[in-house]
Amino acid sequence: MRFYRAFFVVLFCFLLAGANVTIAQQTKFRKGAEVKKEDFKDTLQNEEVTFRFKNPGRYTYFQDIDKLNEIKSLDKLKEWEKLYPKLKSYVSNFGIQNFYRDTYWLWRLAKLTELYGNMDEALGLYKLVLKHNRSDIDIKAIELYYDSLNINNADSYVPIEYYYELVELAYFLDCQ
Repeated sequence: MRFYRAFFVVLFCFLLAGANVTIAQQTKFRKGAEVKKEDFKDTLQNEEVTFRFKNPGRYTYFQDIDKLNEIKSLDKLKEWEKLYPKLKSYVSNFGIQNFYRDTYWLWRLAKLTELYGNMDEALGLYKLVLKHNRSDIDIKAIELYYDSLNINNADSYVPIEYYYELVELAYFLDCQ
């Protein structure tokens, strides 16, 4: 009998202590309500538009000779407005090996997307070029160009030494 009484007292204490926590952590969401991605927005996360590839796992290496020859001829003639939709369609079919074997076409699409499309999508394509670079492309020039386009986002971070100084100051202030 004594055991049951002690058990119920401990159980009651836990329930009483837990009740304050659940009341303090009320959320704006109802049970069963649909939660949208916009409701949980990370302030440090950059909103970025990514280029959609249709079948990245379907082909190891995608190549359509007729379309590629047409794209090459438009590239030589510098007919950028005609080249942009055709190159976008061609690159959207890229397989895994295309990313490092046909990096030039990713770079060209990034340049054309910057001119005729969405700047955020162009930045995503530049990231792909930098990630899958190869030796016959001047990667330093692309890095410098990408950094010049992305200069506003570079100020979001502080040097690590300065961060540690801020942490020490915050610790000092908390201890006072």
